[in-house]
Amino acid sequence: MAHDVEQRIMIPELDTAKTKARLVLRTGKSLRGGIFSTASVCHTEDGMMHFVIGRDYYKIIAQSPGAATQKRIDAQHAATFTQQAIEAIKAEVLAYYKR
Repeated sequence: MAHDVEQRIMIPELDTAKTKARLVLRTGKSLRGGIFSTASVCHTEDGMMHFVIGRDYYKIIAQSPGAATQKRIDAQHAATFTQQAIEAIKAEVLAYYKR
């Protein structure tokens, strides 16, 4: 059975006195079939991660139809989240929270 691939990247520019911010890059099986890759920001406070819908950054970065095999999930994650793409997403995240 295929499982999601996830990367967590600290974003110290968004940390507060109480929380630490993380960029979460995830690729996995879509509930509607196929594979999707997302980028979101969550905040950790007292060891608990939280995300506020409508306030925190969330974006679907890539979607593809077909069977969600582990090989395809891994390949899409690697192709979607290159170092260059991660840097661009980080810049977009920082701009999102400065608005």
